[in-house]
Amino acid sequence: PIISWHPYNVSLRICNWIWFLSEEKNSENQNTLDIVTSMYQQTHFLANHLEKEKEGNHLIENCKALIISGTYFNKKEWKETGCKILNKELKRQINPEGSHYEKSAMYHTIVLECLYTIYITLEGDSTYTKLREKIVHILQKMSQYLIDIQINNKLPLQHDSTRNIACNLE
Repeated sequence: PIISWHPYNVSLRICNWIWFLSEEKNSENQNTLDIVTSMYQQTHFLANHLEKEKEGNHLIENCKALIISGTYFNKKEWKETGCKILNKELKRQINPEGSHYEKSAMYHTIVLECLYTIYITLEGDSTYTKLREKIVHILQKMSQYLIDIQINNKLPLQHDSTRNIACNLE
């Protein structure tokens, strides 16, 4: 697909626009309505183009976007799809000691951020209490793993890692 319509880019854009609009004071202007319409269309596209073949942190990012957009638009099927895939991927992608299976500290941190955001998004929705409990347990393990692998309070640069992409640990 065109780069701007790549599912990973769409996932990032959907979340950023929703957070931006959540802070907007005037949500009735035409530009805002155009953005909301576009977000809806992009989430519809994403729901049909999940990165199941790519997997890894990309698929977790897709799940996050579906969950956040499903919450924003009150679209149960998007939220359910994101949560169902996420639940399956957590078993597959998070190792018992808390590391992310791609073995990249940067991807580990990106997934950690995604899970925290999903945890917050699902707050107050009793349908997903078990998933939230699972996520908080994984967040604890992943956070401890991240602490354990740091070298001088920095992420190790291994397996496709770089700095200044994921959150800053300092």
